[in-house]
Amino acid sequence: MRRAPAGHEHTMHDQNDTPEERPETPQNEQGGGTDAGPSGPSSEPETASQPAQAQAKPSIEQSLDDEIAAALGDMSIDQIMDEEDRSSGTVQITSDGRRTRNGMIVAVQDKDVMIEFGPKSQGICPVQQFKTLNDAVPEVGSRHDFVVERFDPFDGLLVVSLPGAVQKADWGTLEVGQIIEARCIGVNRGGLEMEVDHHKGFMPAGQVEIRHVDDISTFIGEKFPCKIIELKKAKNRLVLSRKAVLMVERENQKKATLEELAEGQVRTVTVTSIQPYGAFADLGGVDGLIHISDIAHERIKNPGDVLKVGETLQVEVLKVDTSGDQVKIGLGRKQVMSNPTTEVMQELTEGS
Repeated sequence: MRRAPAGHEHTMHDQNDTPEERPETPQNEQGGGTDAGPSGPSSEPETASQPAQAQAKPSIEQSLDDEIAAALGDMSIDQIMDEEDRSSGTVQITSDGRRTRNGMIVAVQDKDVMIEFGPKSQGICPVQQFKTLNDAVPEVGSRHDFVVERFDPFDGLLVVSLPGAVQKADWGTLEVGQIIEARCIGVNRGGLEMEVDHHKGFMPAGQVEIRHVDDISTFIGEKFPCKIIELKKAKNRLVLSRKAVLMVERENQKKATLEELAEGQVRTVTVTSIQPYGAFADLGGVDGLIHISDIAHERIKNPGDVLKVGETLQVEVLKVDTSGDQVKIGLGRKQVMSNPTTEVMQELTEGS
């Protein structure tokens, strides 16, 4: 039986093998020549066993690749999810770009809830999320909205979560866009040092809050929901954003507030910004302007002399304009306060 020319045996291996997975070249090939005579009895078994052992790992990985390929067919995971999205007609995209699907509960197990989204589309969700968010286990036959986290090709299931649920961090299944819980373990010049499933992450200072925070070190030791905005596992690089989570929550608050907001209402607000012409205050997901002329009955030159950022107070809703691209809301502080001039005039009138 003819032997392959020296230096060419390694081409039979998968080109995608990593350097650690490729078998070592036999010693008699490193010099580029072949043996002049038969090999000695002691060297033959060693030469034959080394490639066999080295090929063991690639063969296992190849079997896994074959299993995934069999599950997916000729389509990628993204293509399968997109195909299901088009066929189901129940898919919506959240404000942060994630898929949301409506499905029916078909079974409730000890730890998982099984969901049916369509004839050929099933999913799984942790039952603990229902207990945490809804204080109850869901009933079979009830329908709910779910956020699609990823597709499991082995089980052929969508891994989903309830909107607002925080995923338990698992480094092996982390993906960009997921909402996970992370702990702040330190602070540096650029932002917060975070920890996720025993891996270090980073949160830029501008991604900590919606508005500027003077001292971000107050977050050290706290655990809070974060969105993964960058992930490179090979480089152990993980970038998180708390601001992205707060923005989604604020958008939901905004919709609820605008649905019930009306002129003439008296609302409790929080001052968020002081400007020369007035102060902005948060009504719950949306800000309104307290014009300088509506802060006090008396004439003032600087709104900062009367109001402070973070202060809560009552105001009257003077105007709500949703006709443009940006909602414009006018608020008045003096309208819910007694007018000293009017009180004096009343006292004079009563005493005359």
